[in-house]
Parts: sequence; C-alpha cells; structure tokens
Amino acid sequence: RSGPPGLGGSNSPTQSNSSSSYKPSSGGFGIDELKRRVEDDKARSQPSPFSGSPGNAKSGFSPFGSFGFGAQTQRGQQDIELNTNPEIERQRAEERARRLEQARMEGIEEARREEQQRRAAEQARLEEARRQAEAQTRMNEASRMSAENRNQALNKAIADSDDNYVPPDETVLDSLSPEAFLEQVDGPSMYRYEAKEATYTGRSVKVYGESSLDVPIRITAPGSVVEYTVEKRSYDFGLGITAKLDQGGITVVKDMAPFDGSTAISERQQKTMSDQILVGAGSVPCTLNFKFENKFSWICEVSYRIRVIPPSKDVLLSGRRRRAKAGLRALDKDIQLSKQQLDQLYNNRRSLEREVEDMRRQLNGSGDPSNMNGGSNAQEQPRFMPF
Repeated sequence: RSGPPGLGGSNSPTQSNSSSSYKPSSGGFGIDELKRRVEDDKARSQPSPFSGSPGNAKSGFSPFGSFGFGAQTQRGQQDIELNTNPEIERQRAEERARRLEQARMEGIEEARREEQQRRAAEQARLEEARRQAEAQTRMNEASRMSAENRNQALNKAIADSDDNYVPPDETVLDSLSPEAFLEQVDGPSMYRYEAKEATYTGRSVKVYGESSLDVPIRITAPGSVVEYTVEKRSYDFGLGITAKLDQGGITVVKDMAPFDGSTAISERQQKTMSDQILVGAGSVPCTLNFKFENKFSWICEVSYRIRVIPPSKDVLLSGRRRRAKAGLRALDKDIQLSKQQLDQLYNNRRSLEREVEDMRRQLNGSGDPSNMNGGSNAQEQPRFMPF
C-alpha cells in the first residue's frame, strides 16, 4: 500500500504513524528543513549593523527588531537599539547648530529692532515733552507779561490820577477847615488798613416793571479798582453808576442807558458785559451805586458780580506823596487865583473911590458963583459917569 502523495514512505505493510517514518519532500517539514530553519533563526537573532533600516522579508530583516521562529520562544517586549551613522549624526548636529545660530541671530535682530523702536518712542516722548514744556513756558511768559502789562497800566493810571489830583472847590477849597483836604490826600489810616478785597454778587435777581435795584459799594482807599460783570438773563434793563462823595456832591460815573451785552448770540440768549472803574483820590471816600432800572418789561432778571480791589500799602504810600505834591500845586494855583481876584477887587475899589471923589467935587462946585459967571477960572463941566 502506498502512502499519501508528497510524503515519503515504504511499501511495507507494517508502516508506522510517527513523523520519523516520513521522508522529507519539497513541501513538507522534514529534519533537514527543520535544521535549516533553526540556523536561520539563529542568524536572524544576531544583531546586524543595518538594524533599523528597511530589511528583507526573506532574510528576516525588519526595522522593528528581530524575531525568533521555530524552537526559540517569541519575545513579548524588546528594547529597540538604534545604531546611528556618524556622518548622518554630524550632519544633524551641524543642522541643529545652524538652526540655533540662525535663531540666535534672529533673536538679536529682533532685540535690536525692539531697542530701536523703544529709543525712537522715548525720543519722541522726550521731544513731545520738550515741546509741551516750551509751549507752557511761552504761555506762562505771555500770561506773566500780560499780567505785568495790566499791572503797569493800572499803576500808571493810578499815578496819573494822583498826579492830576485837584481838590473839589465846593467841598475842599471853599471849606473853612483843612480836614477835608487832608482826608483826601492822606486816604485811610495805615494803622487799620488791611487791603482786603470785597466781592458782591447777585444771581437772577428779579426787577419788576417801573422799579429799580440799587447795589451800593463802599470805597475808602484812593486808587481802588472796581471790576464788575453784568449778565442779562431775560429782557433788557437800564444800568447806571454814580458816586456819592462823603464831603457832599454826586459824580456820574456811567449814565443810565439800556443794557447791551457784548457777547450776545441771539435776542433771547444770555448777554454779558464787563468793565473796570478806577476810583481816584478826588472821589474818595465815597459810595458807588450800581442802579438797575426796569422800564422795558413786567419783570426781568439781573445777575451781577462786583469785585473791589484796593491798592497795596506801597501803592497807597506812593500815591499819598503824589497827592500831597498835586495838592500843594492845586493850593498854590488857588492862592494865585485868589490873589488875582483880590487885586482885581482892589482895582475896582480904587476906581470906585475915584468916581466917588469926582462926584463929590461936582456936587461941591455947583454952588460957587464964579463958576456960574463962566469966568476964566471956571472949571470944566464934568462928564456924567453912571455907577
């Protein structure tokens, strides 16, 4: 009986079932085939210098390591050992160094650009601060110059007022006592003088039709400046300012006139007016009276702010000396005028005395007979001169 195809065996009737009785064939698993596979497994288990590179499937090379077949047991976990090429490692190191150097240079360049931007921003900030400081300095200088010019103009106006001081005839020169003249020249007492400013304000004060509002302001120091601002809230009204002197008499500072604001935009909107008054030596002590008169509507509203700025002690003392000189000049002029008037009166008296004497001679000579006969010694008939 012959065996199955592909298996070697004998034709003896006592054939065994064991594998050793089979002859190897080209497609079977004989002893020789088994030995060859064991040797191949040993060869594959040895490390190869080309480990990690793509391997040959027939020779058992694999990038994931080697595997044992046949009699060797399969390994569950193996350490992957990578053998690198020195040339490739050198190239990789050079590439890493090149990239690091490039990154370092880029970082340096970025830091340089940031430093330039920072310096440019700092320089721009410093330049802007310098321009602002210069502009502020110019504004302060202009304001200081404006304030100085205003103070110089005010001091000049005060000096001119003191230099042109003339005592009033009705209250000072015609007075029998020199106290009124000395009071105007000296001004307030320096022992009690404090030079404090005073402010008087009124907000939306109602003034009814055919009535008026009086705001009296007391002025005691010559050279005082009165600043006032008036606002028109609704309808028109009249504004007038007068000064009532303590020695008697009233001086008109501003005639009563309809209020006309200088910053009006429309007829119904707010109007304002501001002005200054310098109270000279010939008008103090006095009381300034601001009079608001309503003759245009049933009711109107008035807002005002009045500020009294007295002179300093130095200005007051220098003004006292100027007023004393001006007062002496005024007294000398008044004395000269009085002398001229007195001389004129004396001349008139002598003329009247001569006329009286002539009339007396005429009366006495009218009863003489020799004059009646028209003799050679007769006197000439005198002219008639009316008294």
